[in-house]
Amino acid sequence: LPSAAAGVLKLIWRTTAVETRGIERWREAGACILAFWHEAGSLFACYHNGQDLHTLTSSSFDGELAARLFGRFGFKSLRGSSSRGGLKALHQLTSAARAGLSLTLNVDGSRGPRRVAKPGIGILAIRAGIPIVPQALVARRAWRLNTWDRHAIAKPFTRICCAFGEPIKPPASFSREAVEYLRQSVETSLNTMHASLEAELGVRPVN
Repeated sequence: LPSAAAGVLKLIWRTTAVETRGIERWREAGACILAFWHEAGSLFACYHNGQDLHTLTSSSFDGELAARLFGRFGFKSLRGSSSRGGLKALHQLTSAARAGLSLTLNVDGSRGPRRVAKPGIGILAIRAGIPIVPQALVARRAWRLNTWDRHAIAKPFTRICCAFGEPIKPPASFSREAVEYLRQSVETSLNTMHASLEAELGVRPVN
């Protein structure tokens, strides 16, 4: 199933027109964590196909499918979530970041709520000492799955807009206030970019 799904997604992606804004923010940030919403996962995988990025997938059966699917796009998956294996996964991600590997994280987690960032992104950024670069992706025409995140799958020959936000640098010291600051900053940046791209493309917000 993951192999077939990846093949279909790659085929559709070749037919789309992709526009990117602010990519220099990511390129100039150096080692960082790319943050995105769970619903944009398939768009994110296609956009970064073959770029040797590391990501986090849950330890559940669905997480195994996601890991295999992302693996078809060259991603290396570390396993764990906020509810299962979270501390181990966080340690693995931190070690990967300190080793200079590129990291990605869907910041509303594996269960949601939708478009609400979890604190793990802030904890990881502080522990690793690297900035967060939010990335939003929106397709003008997309199928929406009947899942908690209303996952978007681009339709053939559609227009896709991608935007990178300003890097969000973590404070030097760890505190609950610092984690919450990073969590809120990422959430605000992603939601602002998604709203802007949706308005530009004429996409009605999905509830």
